[in-house]
Amino acid sequence: MIFDVHAHIEAPIYDRDKNVVIKRAQDAHVIKILNIGWNVESSIKCIKDKTSNLLPAVGIHPSEINTSLEDIKKIEELSDAAFAIGEIGLDYYHKDFDKDLQEKFFEKQIEIALNKQKPVIIHSRKAEARCIEITATYHSLKGIYHSFTGEKHLIKRILDQGFYISFNGMIFKSTNTAELVQYVPINKLLVETDAPYLTPPPQKGRNEPAYIVHTFKRIASIKKIDIDHLKEIVFKNSTSLLNA
Repeated sequence: MIFDVHAHIEAPIYDRDKNVVIKRAQDAHVIKILNIGWNVESSIKCIKDKTSNLLPAVGIHPSEINTSLEDIKKIEELSDAAFAIGEIGLDYYHKDFDKDLQEKFFEKQIEIALNKQKPVIIHSRKAEARCIEITATYHSLKGIYHSFTGEKHLIKRILDQGFYISFNGMIFKSTNTAELVQYVPINKLLVETDAPYLTPPPQKGRNEPAYIVHTFKRIASIKKIDIDHLKEIVFKNSTSLLNA
């Protein structure tokens, strides 16, 4: 059994064949998918499409923030029906970002997660150290540092805070990211697709949850462990964190 802990099934690229994509995932033994929202509109859709296999997460991605806090209120309203708050965090990759506003939205959504006792799904692109500084101030916070590509020395700080770290197709694209897999103990490791992005080889084009099997094979090879054992432990990690 496999749990894809990060996919954007509400992305417009799936509008024509969403049910087919979900069926292909099930045929590949991906029995649960955490369906990640990135703004209010997508988060509403995640809640609407909720099933026992397709589990919603609601949140505002740092690239989707605005100057109004009305969106935060809407995420709070949606949060009761969600399994996690996300995708939230910081993104310093693009040049024209408002650092203070990103941090404000991040912290407001962390507070929702704490109040609702939900895990968070953290985006930390080029902002890993600052994200870690912020999450360190919330001692009961739990969740996932998703698609982690930061420096190796940061892993211990993330794990010391009790977070999980998830990997995806980036392990095929970056030697550094593949090396990071070695440093995350199996009991703190999760696997995702970030579909429709980061398609793992040999697949091409749009990514989808069914393709997660390729990432599992690569991780098992890197860590030199049996793939069925890896799947079993990672599934337990996922269901335990997400109460799913």
